[in-house]
Amino acid sequence: MSINVKSFFSRLKKQMNTDLGGRYMEIILQEILFEDIAYIRAFFPGIDVTHYPNKNAFEVKIEDVFHKRRRADLTVSYEGKLIACMEIKYEDFPLEDQIDDYVDFAKKRGIAFTYLTQYRPKVEHMKIIARARTSSIVHLLYSDVYLNLQKMQQKKYSHVVELFLKFIKENVMIYNSDFIQNNEDTLKTLVIRGLHLKHANGFGRRVKEDNLLNIPQAWTVLLGNCQTLGDRFRNDFPSLFNKRPSVNFVFDPYFNRKLLAKDIGAEIDDHIYLNRERKTGGYFSVWAQGKLRSSNPNHWCGISLGYSFCVDVEEGTFTKYFFATVSGKNRDWDKQVVLSRSNMKEEKIYSALLNCTKGAIKKCLADKNNSDWNRGTGFNSSLRRLSKELERKF
Repeated sequence: MSINVKSFFSRLKKQMNTDLGGRYMEIILQEILFEDIAYIRAFFPGIDVTHYPNKNAFEVKIEDVFHKRRRADLTVSYEGKLIACMEIKYEDFPLEDQIDDYVDFAKKRGIAFTYLTQYRPKVEHMKIIARARTSSIVHLLYSDVYLNLQKMQQKKYSHVVELFLKFIKENVMIYNSDFIQNNEDTLKTLVIRGLHLKHANGFGRRVKEDNLLNIPQAWTVLLGNCQTLGDRFRNDFPSLFNKRPSVNFVFDPYFNRKLLAKDIGAEIDDHIYLNRERKTGGYFSVWAQGKLRSSNPNHWCGISLGYSFCVDVEEGTFTKYFFATVSGKNRDWDKQVVLSRSNMKEEKIYSALLNCTKGAIKKCLADKNNSDWNRGTGFNSSLRRLSKELERKF
């Protein structure tokens, strides 16, 4: 019997009074290295553990002072000599000259250095690492570590590593493109049942037990992917948002207007039942929305990034989209693009979503009817600034 229980790391994290972010991650990585020092290659690709024959001579520390000005999140020593250090960032940013100091120190001492982050770091930090011109000084994303450990796990199983991989998934630190690409029937089932559509033009064949049982995973992947993309967007433009983006979803059915008019005309009660035979399809959309900073609590402006799945029962079609929307009170401007196999990977979909965002902003700013919504809020100036940053950075 399988019981769906959160991993030990997730349960422990929930019991803490505060979210320690990178501090919590360093403790987990230390535990993995305590389990087997061979996993060091997952965190420090430039280190070959076979060059260090005595496994008992390794020492792994966290919050270790490696320099008179700096404290490393994680260090590895062999026979008392420092061989590697790591800086871990969760949602915070490096202190001034921090990455410069690490790289300079690592090059002079001939040791490995890894800059580990959940999101893509600033361009200037990537340039500092690139200038080092050595495979032992690298930047890794949490998702890189996840994939590295996943490969190693296939050769040698570790319960601690398995808990860590589950922890990364549960805490929305990776983007899952494989599920969306390989489980279209499950997504169709989710949309068909969510919209309560009639089984026509072959859609009924999609509603199988296997697809129904896969729906919880589909929910997790879709919401998790949107949260990952939203978090990344906020991380790229931190000055514009004051809170972490929140995820949401909606099922929006379409109806046959002529048949619907007959139903409504024949109904005498205030509350009417609309037969699903009247439905011709609809959308299922899921997204993450971040709200722009505003000094006026009576007005808001949100930017949403997400997916839409559209079913047309009469045509027998199922279309996947990704979209960006600029929205305010009772109005929105959006831009969507068809999701295909060529743009499902995180980098491609994120880049395309940024282009969609530029398109949505352009629509909003060109709309002469948005003056009332914008008055006294400064949203238009924020959107113009964001549009310029998008052009400059991407």
